[in-house]
Amino acid sequence: MDARRILTAMLGAQPGDASVAPTRCSRGSGGDAKHIARLSPWSADGTGDPRRRVRSGMTLIETLVAVAILATALVGLGDFMGHFAHATKVSALQQRALDMASDRIDSVKHSASYAGIDTMATVERITADSALYTRQTVVEHIGGGPSDTLDYRVVTVGVTMPSVVTPVRKTTIIAAF
Repeated sequence: MDARRILTAMLGAQPGDASVAPTRCSRGSGGDAKHIARLSPWSADGTGDPRRRVRSGMTLIETLVAVAILATALVGLGDFMGHFAHATKVSALQQRALDMASDRIDSVKHSASYAGIDTMATVERITADSALYTRQTVVEHIGGGPSDTLDYRVVTVGVTMPSVVTPVRKTTIIAAF
């Protein structure tokens, strides 16, 4: 059996593999099988081919790609945070407007007299939480004549503010009492 076959069987390499080659010993005799060495560009002591040594760290291109990906993510996160802060502020303003409308509806419901509800139709400017709100109360009287079978008032309270496009509206119906 020749030395190359023995070597490939011992090392598990394929025939014709460039990293496995037989060498002859300069002294002594014996066959090729005793003096076979594995040749590799990567030597165990690190003295192999200096052009093929292991690199550690990152290349400049890898670093630039990582920075570009990070910058894109941070820009997206900043944009999201801006929209989130705006939505939170608008929601707080709308909640305050809803509270103002509810307060006005409650004061109309607790009016001392049914006839006194008509006097509550007003337009008010209110400053709260460093924002200017406009609260408008509209009272519509339905029926109430001598021949009418119905007598009730529809009270609508609308609260607007310059920074929010959609006004807040609440409506209630109060029957004669």
